[in-house]
Amino acid sequence: MADQNQQSGPPAGAEDGIGAAASQAYMEALDGGASPQEAFDAATGAAQEMATEMGVPQEDFEQGLEAASQ
Repeated sequence: MADQNQQSGPPAGAEDGIGAAASQAYMEALDGGASPQEAFDAATGAAQEMATEMGVPQEDFEQGLEAASQ
């Protein structure tokens, strides 16, 4: 029988690590002279890398990215 208490989505606390990585990359890019769009792209890459390291499913990451892009 399948465990019905199984969580979907990112692991507990993942949002903090992903958000911190994205924020740091965004600020570093802006400080380096990047445009806001270039900084957002840098943040997206950093967030993707952190999410992958934390074991966040790609589909969950993409849903979060879509929400952040709006």
